[in-house]
Amino acid sequence: MAIVTLHQKLLFTSAAENASLFSLTLTNMDGLTIMTSMAKRCIHPSQECP
Repeated sequence: MAIVTLHQKLLFTSAAENASLFSLTLTNMDGLTIMTSMAKRCIHPSQECP
């Protein structure tokens, strides 16, 4: 029980930091998704690299 309470306290105290970090991670993941889809398109046999 103590571990859960400590975890919740950590989540609440750094909620703002987590939110900004989360949006930053989402932005990075969007870029990563675009890069991977471009790489897949490039590797795909029926299409050529741009």
